Amino acid sequence: MDSHAWQGPKFRKFTYWSHLVAMLFGQWNARKSLRDVVFSVNRQAHKLYHLGLSKLKRSTLADANQQRPAIIFEKTYYYSVQ
Repeated sequence: MDSHAWQGPKFRKFTYWSHLVAMLFGQWNARKSLRDVVFSVNRQAHKLYHLGLSKLKRSTLADANQQRPAIIFEKTYYYSVQ
């Protein structure tokens, strides 16, 4: 069993993948705030649907950033660069 398994509350539709895609989108587009990330993602939602991303709410993204451990994304990064 993975020692970093997270057993916190589950978001109904906002998966780890959607969270990662939203944050990468914000990083690659030099967004400065969550509100800016959400606005930009929602403007491009018709292009991002194939990545599994749909319309976002700022509160959902803020809750996910606060409640989900960053180690999951760190491991994803290290796994992808190997």
